[in-house]
Amino acid sequence: TVLGRWAATMLIQNLPRYVASGLTWAHQDAAAVGQHVRCVEDGQALRDALPGLGLAAFVGNGSVLPRASGALDAPMVGAGSF
Repeated sequence: TVLGRWAATMLIQNLPRYVASGLTWAHQDAAAVGQHVRCVEDGQALRDALPGLGLAAFVGNGSVLPRASGALDAPMVGAGSF
């Protein structure tokens, strides 16, 4: 069928190219990846420290917790920040 041919083209020709362009180190911004890794490590260190401090969670300064809707990551308009 026409959609079968389209799906085959996507899987055989396009998908490998998209994966290679997004997941190989040569196509990444090394500084941005390093910043992301440091951020993840910092977050994990904070979470690991919580039990020893008798805490269950933390909220970063400037965080806006209410979301615009349950389906969006965008903050609620007019919501105050911590």
